[in-house]
Amino acid sequence: MKRLFRTPDISMDRDPELKEAYKVAVVGCCEGAGASFVSSCVLQHGLFEDHTPEGLRTLCETGKGYFYLALGFDKRFAGRDFRDFSSHGKHELNMELGYNWYVLRPGEGPAEDREILRKLYNAAGSFIVYDCSGLIGRDILWDILGEADRIYLVIDPMPTKLISSRGFIDGIRARYPETELVVNRFAKGIHRGELSKFLETGDYHTLPCVPIEKLYKAEYNCLLADI
Repeated sequence: MKRLFRTPDISMDRDPELKEAYKVAVVGCCEGAGASFVSSCVLQHGLFEDHTPEGLRTLCETGKGYFYLALGFDKRFAGRDFRDFSSHGKHELNMELGYNWYVLRPGEGPAEDREILRKLYNAAGSFIVYDCSGLIGRDILWDILGEADRIYLVIDPMPTKLISSRGFIDGIRARYPETELVVNRFAKGIHRGELSKFLETGDYHTLPCVPIEKLYKAEYNCLLADI
């Protein structure tokens, strides 16, 4: 499929020899909650309401691939090496769009063994975002969350999604009480009182419901979608 390529002018520190990384894990409450979208927002804009560490920013896909196809990496890395997810090291960077990408190629499965996890944890970057899409129900998720300095749990506010995700939401919050909630697709029609009652808190971050045409445009131009 022929798509356009637009590369914004982003200047980033690409030195992999940086101090210990600040690690953020992003996990959806259910399939399709928007963990990859939130991961890309955190990658681009940093932490909610906080100062974000400067330097090399890295995104790691740990369970389900999306960005390789969405950003057209097969074309973006034509003529240069793209480091396999399972073989990267501190000096092996996949720099594109101003960021470093350790993502899954089409058909490449999620991390399974401890050796891959070790390399994942030691990935280059001063600010690393783990996109944990596709890891619900897998023990490996708890390993990744346990390594994170900050955890964002992405909430789909549709009532059917909330109800079916109750057990998973309660499980993560019981195990990691510091988990921060991110309500994705926040829009008119959401009953805020009922949402807060269900979540047992009104303390959550929100991201607006992005128009579908904006998401289509991003993929057709092989760019990151933005809020």
